[in-house]
Amino acid sequence: MPRKSSDPTFDSQCQQTLADEFNAHFSSVGEKTYNEVKINIDNADTSQVNQDKLNKRVRFKPKSITMYDLVNIVKNLKNSNSVGHDDISLKYLKDSSEVTFSYILVIINTSIQTGIFPTQWKEAIVKPLHKSGDANEPSNFRPVSLLPILSKILEKAVANQLVTFLEENNILSNCQHAYRKNLSTETALLKVVEEIYEAIENNEISIVVSLDLSKAFDTVDPKTLLDKLNEANIDSFWFDSYLHGRMQSVKINNIVSQTVLCPDTVMQWSKTQYFRRNLLVFATNIVIADTIVYLIPTLVVIVKAIITIQIT
Repeated sequence: MPRKSSDPTFDSQCQQTLADEFNAHFSSVGEKTYNEVKINIDNADTSQVNQDKLNKRVRFKPKSITMYDLVNIVKNLKNSNSVGHDDISLKYLKDSSEVTFSYILVIINTSIQTGIFPTQWKEAIVKPLHKSGDANEPSNFRPVSLLPILSKILEKAVANQLVTFLEENNILSNCQHAYRKNLSTETALLKVVEEIYEAIENNEISIVVSLDLSKAFDTVDPKTLLDKLNEANIDSFWFDSYLHGRMQSVKINNIVSQTVLCPDTVMQWSKTQYFRRNLLVFATNIVIADTIVYLIPTLVVIVKAIITIQIT
C-alpha cells in the first residue's frame, strides 16, 4: 500500500497561496498565545534558580571546540536524508570531512568567540505534518522545521558544554527528567510511584496534580529566557544572537512560500531540536510535589499554587 501523505490536499491552482497561508499561520500562532498572557508574564517573578547551588565564581561561556569535538558531534548525529534550504546533507558532510571539516571548525569557533550565530543558519524550511481533522485547515497541522545541518552542529557544540555546566553545578531541578541523560518519562513515573508507595507505608495521603500548559514553550519570550540564563551564571551573549532574527518558509510538495521573519516567540521545532527544548524547560521549570498527613490544609496550599501558576 502507498504511504499515506502528510501533505495537505488542495486545488493545484492554489498551491502557492496555501503555502503562504500556512507560513502566516505558523509564524503567528505562537505570538497570539504569547500576547494573551503577556501581561501576566510581565508581572511575574521568574526567579526560580536555587541560588544556594550556584558558585558565583563559576560562569558559563561557550568555548572553542577542537577537531576531535567536531568529528564526534557529526559522528553522533542521527542519520537523516532531510536537508535545509542549503541542500547540504549529513551524508555529504561525512563523505567530504577531510576537505570541509577544517573550514566548518573555523566558522563554528568564530561564532562561539564573537557571540554571533550565522544568519543563514537561522532560516528554516517548515513542513506541515497533519495531526487530524480537515486537511485544508492550517490549525490541524503541526510545523516541523528543516534547518541547515551546519546549524545543528553548532547548536550541539554549545549544547554539550551547557549541559555539562548545568549538571556539574547541580543547577537543574532533581525533579526534571526531560531531556537529560539517563532520565526519561519512565524514570519520572518510577519516582512518583516510589514516593506514593512510601507515603502509603507512612499512612500519608499523596496528591498528584497534572498540568497541561497550552503552547507552553511559545509563551516564553527570549528576554525571560535570557534573564534565566544570566541568573544561572550563564553568559547570554551568544544565546541572544541564537534566539533572534530567525526566518522561515513553508514547503508543500515542491511549492515554497515566501520567506518571512519570525516573531521572537516562534521557535523552529525540528525532530532533533532538543537544545531549544532544554533551554525552554530550564526557563519554565515548575514543580508541585506534596505528600501529606493532613488533607484539607494541603489542598488549600495546592490550590494556591495552581492559582499562582495561572498568574505567572
